Amino acid sequence: MNMADLKRQARATYSTQKGLMILLVLIEIVVLSALSTTVIGALLALPITVGSSYAFINLAREKPSELGDLVVSLRGKSYFNHVVQLFLRGLYLFLWSLLLIVPAIIKYYSYFLTPYILADDAEEANPITRSRELMDGHKLQLFGLQLSFIGWHILGALTLGILTILFVQPYYRQTMANYYESIKTNH
Repeated sequence: MNMADLKRQARATYSTQKGLMILLVLIEIVVLSALSTTVIGALLALPITVGSSYAFINLAREKPSELGDLVVSLRGKSYFNHVVQLFLRGLYLFLWSLLLIVPAIIKYYSYFLTPYILADDAEEANPITRSRELMDGHKLQLFGLQLSFIGWHILGALTLGILTILFVQPYYRQTMANYYESIKTNH
């Protein structure tokens, strides 16, 4: 898996699906910002992360995607599982961060694919463990891929978030969905 190819594919998807990708990111940001401040809000917001991952995975597979994909978790019987798994992932990361920062960072990369796994296979018994298995030996690679976006994130910050919403986040999210597809295919 070549980072340049993953990013090239993401830019190609962006060029054809720009409007949808921007709306997906904008709605996700607004919903997560507005709802995640309360427990009830977090219960509604966590599945939006899975829905967004679902939409970007569909785009990576060149399948139709729509704004309704954001609430795919809320429509099915997998809602409770998605909330529990994402809560557990957050709890595990919090507990690892109590030890030291470096173990928490390593575990962040181990658990990174959890929302993508939940979006791709709602019946997966333990998506956190599956994420750890998929990321075994790939954490440094993902770190490098994410680090390659640092310039874009700085530019996004300099434009007060406008560039972040209009390009950086859609491009980043699509690249991460492409990364998941690549890891899953090669594993």
